[in-house]
Amino acid sequence: MYAADFYVIPTKKKNYAPPQRTGQTTPYRAHDDGNLAKGVTWPTPRFTDNNNGTVTDNLTGLIWLKDANCAGGAVNWNTAIDYCAALYDGCTPCFGNQGDCGLTDGSSAGDWRLPNVTEQHSLIDFGYYNPTLSNTAGTDK
Repeated sequence: MYAADFYVIPTKKKNYAPPQRTGQTTPYRAHDDGNLAKGVTWPTPRFTDNNNGTVTDNLTGLIWLKDANCAGGAVNWNTAIDYCAALYDGCTPCFGNQGDCGLTDGSSAGDWRLPNVTEQHSLIDFGYYNPTLSNTAGTDK
């Protein structure tokens, strides 16, 4: 870790997006994340099933596809981008014979995209491992 990796969020600054808590609850020493638990508190429930093939992340406001394995397995980056760009509610040719991944959200082609690395990392709860994702409520694996 370098000195540039340390930061302080000024208390008087109002226009910033504070990071979420890591989820680490076990302190290993004074002033570590498990001890201080800094960051935005995770909402309960963390995720809401929209009953339309999507899930809303109540921490970030992002909407995720409920079927995280809709593509049927690992695909390369370019293929994943193409899949996301083509996905929409009612798309029968999407993802081979898996169709529109159960979407009934009224989405159109071009509405979906891959998450950026920061958005992807926002799902990680360091209070859990194997997997590092919590349950819907954000309280257990």
